[in-house]
Amino acid sequence: MKVVSSCWAFCARVISRLARDEKGASAIEYVLIAAVVVAAVSLISGNIENAVSAAGDKLEQQVSAASSTIGS
Repeated sequence: MKVVSSCWAFCARVISRLARDEKGASAIEYVLIAAVVVAAVSLISGNIENAVSAAGDKLEQQVSAASSTIGS
């Protein structure tokens, strides 16, 4: 979640800069770059969450199998 919050901080700085920017083309480029960064962070955080969840599930299965073997 730190990645997402730092991304939002970055976007806030970019938007603040855009409010002061009087060059239209540069402002549009900044908005497009910020949108790409937000999209990338959203995709990465979803993939990381899925990977950690899958690893946790596999670990739980292995621990359960080991504990049932030891208990027998």
